[in-house]
Amino acid sequence: MAPVYREDAHPSRIGWQLPPFYWPFENGLIHPKAAELEERAIAWIDAFGLYPDATERAWGLATRSADFISRIAPYGDVEPMLLFAEWSYWAFAADDGQGSDSGAARTAAVIDQGTRLFRTVEAPGSGLLPPGPHTAALEDLVARTRAMLTPVQLHRFTEGIRDWV
Repeated sequence: MAPVYREDAHPSRIGWQLPPFYWPFENGLIHPKAAELEERAIAWIDAFGLYPDATERAWGLATRSADFISRIAPYGDVEPMLLFAEWSYWAFAADDGQGSDSGAARTAAVIDQGTRLFRTVEAPGSGLLPPGPHTAALEDLVARTRAMLTPVQLHRFTEGIRDWV
């Protein structure tokens, strides 16, 4: 293929110009119920008291997880999207709760917490996490995820959680 350049393009470093990137979606596509998804996800966050204070809540909401999911699945079913948004908000909160301390003792604590968290996903009701908003929210997510997914999907999801942890 012979090199093709537009007049306003910089010369290619590889000797020829790549073809335009194919994007089959209209620009700015978002799920029509994005606002509802965000509202419901925030109500879920607040019902569990996922954030300890207004500042942490503001940081959590700034992730805009419901908006992100509404853009990656603009034609998706609302209930699975809501669950995905809630998992995302929960994951950001859980990650932020780990802190940024370093050292061997802190590393051991993160590994211990991660193992307990994963086991809670793998075996609901195992009681390995301390009671509190994060644990209650996780148990809710796990129960609803197990009810929604097929066994194969659940296995893949659980393995994905293991990789994340």
